[in-house]
Amino acid sequence: RDLSANVGLEDVAGKFASNSAGWLLISLAVAFHEGGHFYTALSQSMRIKEYAIGFGPKVLSRKGGERNITYSLRALPFGGFVSFPSVRGAEEDEREEEESNAKGELSSKDRSGDEEDDDMKF
Repeated sequence: RDLSANVGLEDVAGKFASNSAGWLLISLAVAFHEGGHFYTALSQSMRIKEYAIGFGPKVLSRKGGERNITYSLRALPFGGFVSFPSVRGAEEDEREEEESNAKGELSSKDRSGDEEDDDMKF
């Protein structure tokens, strides 16, 4: 007897619901985990550039607060990160960003898409 022919809409909907619930739980765990890094950095008065859930292109993004932190939700829900300024110093980062924006150019990080030098990713 071939059981694959008996797959109904209820089976597909059930699998979708259980997979969605699994991804939601993983995403919540990642958000909580990264929130620990975020809270620790704030409590130590560290400068934070971005708090993100997921990797890849930004789906939703908001910049705000007195610390001017970018909060983002990204396309691939396989992790997250808290981004800190580079070790060169915040002033150099800001000056370099302002200069590249004034010229209408992308910074080398924007061109390469590589944030691993400045980010703590898990």
